[in-house]
Amino acid sequence: MARQRKPTNLWKTLERYQDAIVAEPEACKGKWAETFLLGAREVRLDLGCGKGAFLAKAAAANPDVLFVGIDVSDTCVAHAAEKAVEQGLPNVQTVIADADRIAEFFTPGELSCIYLNFNSPFPKAKHAWRRLAYADRLMTYRELVGPEGTVDLRTDNSVYWAYALTQFRIAGYEILGQTEDLHNHPFPGYELHRSEYDEKLVAKGAQVYALRARPGKAPSEAPSQEGIAQSLVDYLPEDLESLDHIPYGMEDTVENFLNRKRNAEKKARRQAQGEPAIRSVAVMGAGAVGSYFLWGLADTLGDKLYTVATGARADRLREQGIFVNGERLSLQVVSPEEAHNVDLLIVATKFGALEESLPDIKAVVGPNTLVLSVLNGVSSEDIIARAVGRKHVMPAFIKIASERDGNGIRFVPERTPGIFYGEVSGKMRTARMWALKQLFGHSKVGFNPCKDIMVQQWTKYALNVSHNLPQAILGVGVGAYEDSAHMKALQQALAQEVVAVAAAKGIDIADPVAHLYTAAATKAARFSTLQDLDAGRHTEVDLFAGDMVKMGAELGVPVPFCEFCLHAIHVLEEKNDGLFNYE
Repeated sequence: MARQRKPTNLWKTLERYQDAIVAEPEACKGKWAETFLLGAREVRLDLGCGKGAFLAKAAAANPDVLFVGIDVSDTCVAHAAEKAVEQGLPNVQTVIADADRIAEFFTPGELSCIYLNFNSPFPKAKHAWRRLAYADRLMTYRELVGPEGTVDLRTDNSVYWAYALTQFRIAGYEILGQTEDLHNHPFPGYELHRSEYDEKLVAKGAQVYALRARPGKAPSEAPSQEGIAQSLVDYLPEDLESLDHIPYGMEDTVENFLNRKRNAEKKARRQAQGEPAIRSVAVMGAGAVGSYFLWGLADTLGDKLYTVATGARADRLREQGIFVNGERLSLQVVSPEEAHNVDLLIVATKFGALEESLPDIKAVVGPNTLVLSVLNGVSSEDIIARAVGRKHVMPAFIKIASERDGNGIRFVPERTPGIFYGEVSGKMRTARMWALKQLFGHSKVGFNPCKDIMVQQWTKYALNVSHNLPQAILGVGVGAYEDSAHMKALQQALAQEVVAVAAAKGIDIADPVAHLYTAAATKAARFSTLQDLDAGRHTEVDLFAGDMVKMGAELGVPVPFCEFCLHAIHVLEEKNDGLFNYE
């Protein structure tokens, strides 16, 4: 049943019908009849009375009986009190309270009957104690109704019904009558007062289960739940589709299980149809980024994880290995031909080495190979696709803040977002997306499936252009972007040039600086371009500033800051090469 919407004038309603609302029910303990209905032959309690439809009909049919309705919802009580007053029912009183408190309101034997009508089932096992038909609560009801009183249960929930029968049994109740189709086959002596909810159920063709029980011989000990399933899921039929009626309170539970079943069936169909599953991975490039994947996938793939290398580099990797966070990785170094037709190839070379790596990439890629390029920039996928075909390549990039440590790298796994990938179409439920999720989800690699991978990739490109280049030229730690307004100005100018080029290509990356990721461990940290210069290596400035200059010229977008950085960093490379040693 849907949660009741609170009326905007709730408190006015409660005040208007306060004659049918008991503000201090504790004060009425033991004297309900004499307080509210002199001469009443009995007092009955509707526990969880809702909006009071049943309460009003039962009271109208039994004017000499005092009916008390309790509900934790003030909105429901407002409705119930309104019915009592407007229909002229002096034998109805209502209380806003939790069901746990009823022993505070009534003395033993004061009630002749407790009604439990369509109460919330609380499907989860950990919430079993909240069910109004829970055995411990039934023990409380025993005292309040006395040996001759009764407890009536009514529900459209076959699952809750099956569970409730176990609870009445272990609480020592005697079942006086029961039916699994109350509206068509009520048991003798049962007063069928249909509530609004009953009417809706009848219209839907649902069955209503009902019982009347009386306290029998009290259990010698507290009721034991041993051997009794507490999750209502355990009472559901195996064939959920056979349910003609999804009972109140179980809608989400049944839908969740139906979805699980459907998803399992879809997965089985996909696998039966030969959906690609990634069981073998080759990594080309064992630098900082490649090392991250070799570390993250090692435990998952074992001997199906390959490091692709040739010549002296292959010999060096076999002999020296690589270290990640101080731990030596055991590498299975293979040639491109030996890695042919692996399920996944991760290209993690330097951009400057990509062109010369294309023959090796072609040798690795087979009919079933998916290629993820995690090179910086936005052009490596196009270059690889021209060599192996667009169908093999999925756009991707990586976010990792690493530092070289001798013959290895160091990074903080908890602060490393990892790989971002996605289909250019934006589809999230393709076979390739599913296969990658299965692989990375069982590994230590951070992974982020993207619906807008091109936007994400260009935003990362803006990060590299605006962060790497000024730092490399000026030779300062990453903290300068926080501490210097001039560094921030350079960062913003470069980022906006990337925004303009992306916009000309139809890609809206808004304000990338607001989303830039650094994750640097210290203010002294140095990004890859400056690390390359520090080590005397050539940089990837052509991938960053060089591509920007080319795209700017093609699209008619001026990029003066990128053009300056391109030449400035090439000068620094020439300096490292000894070009300016004039002594």
